[in-house]
Amino acid sequence: MNRIFKIIYSRARGLYMVGSENLRTHAGKTAAAVAAIALCSSAFAAGPFEYTGDRWYGMGYWRDTDQEYSSVNILLNTNEDDLAGIALGSTRLDVTDKNSPSVVTVNGLSSPTVMRGISLFDDGSGSASLSFAGNLDVRLDGKAGSAYGIAFWNGSQGEFSATGITVTGQGYQAFGLLLDNSFASFSDDFTVNVSGYSDMNVGVDLLGGQAVFEGIADITAKGGEHAWGMIGDDTSVVQAGDMNVRVSEAAVQGTGIHLFRGSQLTARDIQITVDSAAPAGIAVTDGSSLDANSAIVSVTDTAAIGQGADGFAVSEQGSTVNLKRVQVTVAGNGDEQNGFRVSTGGTLNIEESAIVKAKTAATVDAGTLTIQKDFYAHFLEESRLYAESDGKIAINEAGKGTVQFKGYSDLDLTSSSGNRILMNLAGPASYWDVTRDSRLTDLHLSGGTLNMSHISGFQTVTTHDLGGDNGLVKADTDFSTGETDKLVITGTASGQHGILVASSGTATVEETQYIVSDASGSATFTLANPGRKVDAGVYLYELSSRNAAEGATEWYLTRATGKDNTPERAPTAEAVLAMASAGAQNALYQNSLMDVRKRLGEVRDGVRDGLWASLAGWKDTLSGYESARFRQEAYSFRLGLDRAINENWLVGAGFNAVIADQKTHGNNGRASGDADSQGVNLYATWTHENGTYADFVATLDRYGQEIRTNMLDGRETKGKYHNWGYGLSVEAGRKFDRLGHDKTWFIEPQAQLSWYRVNGDTFQMDNGMRVKQDDADSLTGRLGIVAGRDLKREANRKGQYYLKAGLNHEFTGDQKIVLNDVSFREDRIMGTRFYYGAGMDWEMDKNTKLYGQIEREEGSHYTKEIEVRIGMKYVF
Repeated sequence: MNRIFKIIYSRARGLYMVGSENLRTHAGKTAAAVAAIALCSSAFAAGPFEYTGDRWYGMGYWRDTDQEYSSVNILLNTNEDDLAGIALGSTRLDVTDKNSPSVVTVNGLSSPTVMRGISLFDDGSGSASLSFAGNLDVRLDGKAGSAYGIAFWNGSQGEFSATGITVTGQGYQAFGLLLDNSFASFSDDFTVNVSGYSDMNVGVDLLGGQAVFEGIADITAKGGEHAWGMIGDDTSVVQAGDMNVRVSEAAVQGTGIHLFRGSQLTARDIQITVDSAAPAGIAVTDGSSLDANSAIVSVTDTAAIGQGADGFAVSEQGSTVNLKRVQVTVAGNGDEQNGFRVSTGGTLNIEESAIVKAKTAATVDAGTLTIQKDFYAHFLEESRLYAESDGKIAINEAGKGTVQFKGYSDLDLTSSSGNRILMNLAGPASYWDVTRDSRLTDLHLSGGTLNMSHISGFQTVTTHDLGGDNGLVKADTDFSTGETDKLVITGTASGQHGILVASSGTATVEETQYIVSDASGSATFTLANPGRKVDAGVYLYELSSRNAAEGATEWYLTRATGKDNTPERAPTAEAVLAMASAGAQNALYQNSLMDVRKRLGEVRDGVRDGLWASLAGWKDTLSGYESARFRQEAYSFRLGLDRAINENWLVGAGFNAVIADQKTHGNNGRASGDADSQGVNLYATWTHENGTYADFVATLDRYGQEIRTNMLDGRETKGKYHNWGYGLSVEAGRKFDRLGHDKTWFIEPQAQLSWYRVNGDTFQMDNGMRVKQDDADSLTGRLGIVAGRDLKREANRKGQYYLKAGLNHEFTGDQKIVLNDVSFREDRIMGTRFYYGAGMDWEMDKNTKLYGQIEREEGSHYTKEIEVRIGMKYVF
């Protein structure tokens, strides 16, 4: 950018001289014309000045012929080659009526060489001056070689106290306001709009001049090869209130404001928009300075192949920019896009806040960038802070502001020992989102956050010194390889800081690489995750430290262990181990299978065809792998049809559906699940008149299971799977009735053996944990007894009530499950349990029978708190 500025500067200097000489060499023509129209006297005119015609000038006064008018209205329509609406040589003009607007229009009909709206110069006897009390509108129409809206030469002075000054012009080279070692003041708003069709456009051009804009200076420069909103050259001095600068459509290079050769600009609020090739918002070079309350700068490189774009460019010793607040946006084509470029001794100081949206937030090459308080960097693409060749960047050095450095960002230092980047992340609202390896001199984490987990992949931040206290380092870690983001401190470190690592479901390593390496070993780090542990894969991890070979203290993650020195399991693992065992399906099967009384009620009171249905609900608790337990509430519906083959045999088919709501309460969190099953069974029941019976059942079921839990960092994870199960059951018993003095009591011993297989499934939790279930077989035996009383009611209706008790024992029931690469095995998940309960059987009429039961079951691995079942059979 500096190379381009110097080229343009040298060209511009030549153009200034050409313009000045053109005006001066026309002095003879001007004097002759003025004498011819007798305007050489010193008399004052009190009324308005009006001229419409085709001569080369509208108003011309020379050599101390001071004039006064209430207003000026000039319209030139001419084919002359050198035009001026108002030409004043060593003369003063006062336009006094503040209520009467003045209009100066110059229309060059045949592309004149020079076209001026107002021109003041020293003809050899002193400087010229003018003042306008009312509104002034200067218009240049037609294409000129050089077009000047208002041009002051050789110490001329102008005072504009009107409420609005407007300059519009176009030319091969066009200048809205030109001050060559001259002075102009505008007590209210000033508007300039220039456009060029080939070479250059300058809204306001100062060559050793001085300008005061007390109102709003609104400047627009459009088109041509080069365009500037404002140029300050050769110790020019500008004082301004608010400035709005727009530069667009420059084919080679466009700049909002360029100050060089010791120029100075002091302003209240500046807003600049540049849309052109090789754009720059504000350029301050050659010992110049800019002081402003705030600046909003937006530049867009419109070239097809980007040529470089800068929001601020500050270069060379003594060049200084001082701002309270700044907002910079740099966009468009090309890779070289800088919010701030500070080089070769330049200094940019921002007192309060900076918001930067650019590919590179700042490049400092042997310069100094200081942001005292708030810094918000929002990046369009990959961006960075870059310091080289003794460059110095200080952000929030006093620690009183908020820093937000985010997007695709990094900081970089070259190897020069004089380089310095200081980043002070002060307060909980301050953060730096790191997106590539970065290096800086001083990093202060004063309650702020260094976020290296912003994007995928791993980043390393290297700083010479770490200061502050209560900072937070966010890091990503691959627990399957041990790779991790890294903070490397090569010098001194202090304070107590936290490390926050995202949970994961894929961990397999026992320990990770270091997250922090502290050469001094003076800082203290703790894990900021809940419970100071990281939920990663099957196990939990905790922060440990070790001494590296080169003497640094390294902070890394290793598996956490409990009191018995066994690894602590993560919440996801506990949830899966509890609810992904085949015991869950086996428990549903056992409750759905039932004994014959549960399914059909008393079947020995006459074997007849019929339709039956039952509803049930129960609460139970089951231990899965590694003592992981869950509790569920389940509800079932069954529907079946009986067919009597003869007096002894009853065959049938049934459909069953079960839904269950599950919860687990492990050591490191809680989980929930939803289970469902749908199945069919075929059965055959044989009864004998002596009370003996046998029941045979074949079952096919499909199970669905969803598991939900929260990792330690609060992130929810879930997974689901499906299984098929099938089994066979044989039950036999004999009823000994007609007991007791009234012959109504009975006792019924029972025995049952059931086999059931659940096919395993392979699934993945959405946090990445992989789960593989093996097939599981279960063989369960039951011995039980029922004791009750038979009842006979009116109309020969029957009924009974009873108590029951028994023992269930699982002979085989082992299963293996693999979480990631860690295997777990459990034998006889349901184990041995004792059950007891009560039931009833009641004939409502000759066709309808009701039956019901209530039951509990307790064991070392399985407990059924309560089960309630009610059924009805309608016989044909």
